[in-house]
Amino acid sequence: MGKSINHDKITAKGSTSFCVLRKRFPFLFVIDLWAVVLFFIVVTFSVDAKAQIKLSAEEAAWLKEHPVIRHAPDPDYAPFEYRDKNNRCSGVAPDFLKLVGKKLNVQFKDVSSPSWATSLENVKQHKADLVTVATKTPERSEYMLFTSPYIKFKNVILVHNNVAGYFILADFAGQTIAGIKGWAITGYIQKKYPDIKIHWVKSVKEALEVVSEGIANVVLLNRATAGYWMAKTEITNLRIAGETDYTYKLSFASRKDWPQFNSLLEKALKDISRFEREEIIDKWTFSMNRGWRPGTYTWYVLGGIFLLLFIVGPLLWSQLLQRKGKSQITKSEK
Repeated sequence: MGKSINHDKITAKGSTSFCVLRKRFPFLFVIDLWAVVLFFIVVTFSVDAKAQIKLSAEEAAWLKEHPVIRHAPDPDYAPFEYRDKNNRCSGVAPDFLKLVGKKLNVQFKDVSSPSWATSLENVKQHKADLVTVATKTPERSEYMLFTSPYIKFKNVILVHNNVAGYFILADFAGQTIAGIKGWAITGYIQKKYPDIKIHWVKSVKEALEVVSEGIANVVLLNRATAGYWMAKTEITNLRIAGETDYTYKLSFASRKDWPQFNSLLEKALKDISRFEREEIIDKWTFSMNRGWRPGTYTWYVLGGIFLLLFIVGPLLWSQLLQRKGKSQITKSEK
């Protein structure tokens, strides 16, 4: 008869291995505790830091007197700003506006309008307080104050596929462009290129359609907006035939009798980090030139994974010791 096995002793050893591990390696459990605490502190304070900025007593008082600000969005300027299928304001600018609202702790309320020209008129008549996809012009500066531009781009020249060559705006003297009332580039064309005729349309979709059908010779749009609407309308007979000499500089623009508000908008926009800007722009314009970069939530996920490993690691080690103990019992019985 072989040597007797004390099963209770081995089983007890396996079941109490976690306690033994804790006694032998107490620093692991201290790390676990601090990791949990630090993770939640970092998450909490990082969110608070993003959501709030320091305000002077005067600024805080002004915001307290104006807790709700009326925003007049452009209903047809995708992907920068537009009404989606659920009639919600979506795009680059609304995402920037959400960040600004959190930083200033203020609520923005949309004032619906059928066109961009109406949105501008609403601010002019004080039926709304700001627009978020405005390019600064002398005419608009008469009734609005502008922040520094938060995004810049040039418009491209779109023509029918059967038109050969590449062009600049001066090449279209005597020809017709599809223009939308209220757009800054349309006013620019009227002043700098008076020989170019304008076929007025109400939307980007209609502008692309009239060029596709040969009613107008050219439409001027940024690449993101052109790509969005050409895909949505399945227009395939247009091509990019050059770039304009006009640079769009989109800003937040607010009513001129509220200089305090313009200053607050400027402060909030400047507080938006480079990574936050890139996340928003890449989300809506599908930029591929920078490659992948981890965003804010990516770091949160990675932090959670490391935290989980710190907590679960010792438990898994304990389970391995228990299984090893059971294996020794099995071998001894044989």
